[in-house]
Amino acid sequence: MSLVTATGTPRSYSLTDDLVAPAETQTPTYHCPAGHTFAIRLFAEAEVIPLRWDCRTCGATAHTENAAAQELPLSGRAAASRKSPWQQLRERRTIAELETLLEERLRLLRAHQATAAA
Repeated sequence: MSLVTATGTPRSYSLTDDLVAPAETQTPTYHCPAGHTFAIRLFAEAEVIPLRWDCRTCGATAHTENAAAQELPLSGRAAASRKSPWQQLRERRTIAELETLLEERLRLLRAHQATAAA
């Protein structure tokens, strides 16, 4: 098969299913407190099956009854994302710095409002 059509435009190349063997999978089922049930597809040889997974419908924590499932520790990113915006801000700035920034922004806002009213 030619990679160029009769008009001279390049033909795109794509893999088809017959060129790639699908991986073996397993599908543990999860149940959330709201009564939603769903399954996720994992690689058959996955080392760990998560005990908990966020419900796709309501976001609540769903659990599986799969005997091989394990509790996973929160990753650094997941643990950090549980901080509020205020906590994240306080990690970067002191109260004195925040007060200085607030005064500067208020001064600029008041100056802008005064020129807009004039």
